Amino acid sequence: MVVCSQTRPYCNHKPGTISWQQCYRFANSMDGLKRPKQFHQFPYSFYPKAKKSKLEMKDQYNRRDFMNRLAGLSPILLYGTTGFSQKPKPISFGKAVVEKIELYRYDVNLARHFSFGVWKNRQVAFIRIISSGKSGWGEMNAGINKPGLNLEDWGQFLRPLLGKSIDDAFNMVSSHLHAKTWNWGKCEFVEMALYDLLGKLENRPALDLLGLTGNQAVHGLFPILEEDPDKVAKAAQKARDSNYKSHVKLKIFGNSKSDGELIQTAREVLGDQTYIVCDPNEGYKNWDTLTDLAQDLKYLGSCGMNGCEDPAKLTLEQWIDLQKMVDPITIIPDVILRPAHTALEMAKPGMGNAYNLHPATMGNFKSMVQLASKIKSWGHQLMIGDASLIGPGCSIWQQLAIGMGASWVEAIEKPIESDRYLPCIASKATFKDASGKHQMKRQAGFGVELDIPTLKEVVSQHHVI
Repeated sequence: MVVCSQTRPYCNHKPGTISWQQCYRFANSMDGLKRPKQFHQFPYSFYPKAKKSKLEMKDQYNRRDFMNRLAGLSPILLYGTTGFSQKPKPISFGKAVVEKIELYRYDVNLARHFSFGVWKNRQVAFIRIISSGKSGWGEMNAGINKPGLNLEDWGQFLRPLLGKSIDDAFNMVSSHLHAKTWNWGKCEFVEMALYDLLGKLENRPALDLLGLTGNQAVHGLFPILEEDPDKVAKAAQKARDSNYKSHVKLKIFGNSKSDGELIQTAREVLGDQTYIVCDPNEGYKNWDTLTDLAQDLKYLGSCGMNGCEDPAKLTLEQWIDLQKMVDPITIIPDVILRPAHTALEMAKPGMGNAYNLHPATMGNFKSMVQLASKIKSWGHQLMIGDASLIGPGCSIWQQLAIGMGASWVEAIEKPIESDRYLPCIASKATFKDASGKHQMKRQAGFGVELDIPTLKEVVSQHHVI
């Protein structure tokens, strides 16, 4: 039997378990997936060494021909419905060509403290993909503690996108993701700009292209990344002053005594009504049994912690057992859900009362939306993380959080870090209301438009590919 290796977007089975013919039949019979007419016209002979029928004798193609034809289809048509909402409508601008790519380097020189070390500075990249007079924006961290980073050299991986259709650009991202030749962050970086661009060309919200219909406002999660209690107190007061007093994220460092002090400090400033999520980045390592870890978390709960993200490196079964042991504290898995297309196969109910879908680690939006739908069907909450975003990525992930029905979103514009970026905004789809929730008015694409002359004044490097 010539097996299917599950390298195409429409496959929905474990690699190497069924034949090419079975994969083809399965793809055509999947509930809720309406394939383009061209797909249904492909004979079984597109698959190597498949048994030929009379129909196949009339029209034979090898696998390369088959993949070339698929490459000509819009990714929205090819992927079909996300399972979260209505089926996406056909698009008209999938053949529009990537004409120009611009990169901007925005420097952040404010330290961020983690249990694994300190980010003294970071080099943030904004991408602008241009086609037919429209621009699509994206954001990622190009470097951490790399002040000498050269944006032109770093951005060479984007050059093959020039001259490609938007459809082909999506297919290229998917190929790099599954071949592991681009990391997850680079794949998302390009995808968010492509969806923004495609939506603007179509004059449709990018959430519509992803099949997302959620419209409910989402709590902003204000992040505090300080080791010193006095600095934690100041940051907590800043959260209150910024109307982010309902939900706060506090980095902790793997020592229950000192972590408890940080939590108590934040709780004293924030009051009893604030939901405090702590994140040690798997920093709790000195435990022999799961009961030991649970005792540490219960102590942190007594200090004022409501939820804990990635307390330690755990197996799937340990995640489920730990949530039962510490309830009502909410356990929130994160790293184990990266990337989304592998988490779709691995994740189970009960790993936590909430699940974190973390920007720059999901790999692609289609799989993330499917994973979010699965988690919501279990009755669990969704959290959208941060990845230390400060620019257009914040608004984009806030919209994704709203569209997927998340309970809170950490990707928010940040005091000091985002201050130079904010005057560059010509328009955006999201805004924060008086209660600290993020709302949106659906606009074409992700609705991000930046004032280019102002942006060029605040960035340290600008490069045109």
